Amino acid sequence: MLLESGEITRAIGTGVVRDGDRRYRRSMANLIDRHAQQIVGVLFFFTRFDPLAQFRIVNNYGLFAVMTRERYEIEFQGTRDGKAWIAYPFRFKPQDPRLAPGIYAPYQPRFDWNLWFASFGTVPANPWVMTVQERLLANEPEVLQLFGGNPFASAPPHAVRTVRWQFWFTNREERARTGNWWNRRFVGEYSPLQMKTAR
Repeated sequence: MLLESGEITRAIGTGVVRDGDRRYRRSMANLIDRHAQQIVGVLFFFTRFDPLAQFRIVNNYGLFAVMTRERYEIEFQGTRDGKAWIAYPFRFKPQDPRLAPGIYAPYQPRFDWNLWFASFGTVPANPWVMTVQERLLANEPEVLQLFGGNPFASAPPHAVRTVRWQFWFTNREERARTGNWWNRRFVGEYSPLQMKTAR
């Protein structure tokens, strides 16, 4: 039995969720995997109803007590001709398979971090992604500084879209053969294409 986020409260009220129930723990792990945006509330629920949590000896610690098993990332791409799509480079997120993961602590790259959360949801749940696309169409400096560079510095793109990738680490043999730190697989488009409107 997998609990959707809206069903948690109803499940508690009807007694479906019981402490120590294996289905409950599997449901919580799946819920965190599928709804990372609500992770704070989920972990509060998990701690509140864990029978050992009150003793503070074996309870979960930290915001990411249960990590997701798959890594998805959103990438912004622009085009001038509608055929060749060029990615906007990120400053902190995985993107180029050849680049090793960086250590940026104590800095918190909020833009990149929020994009990771958005990758688990939908565009209607993350409308700010479309706002970023609109600003990229106008080559707005305030938004472009969130990226590692501007592939359309000479002139703004004609259209912008976001796509979704799945990333996972290469193994030792793959890294020795290719030099890549990451494998990545194209999942599909994340948001609708936005085009520059004539004024």
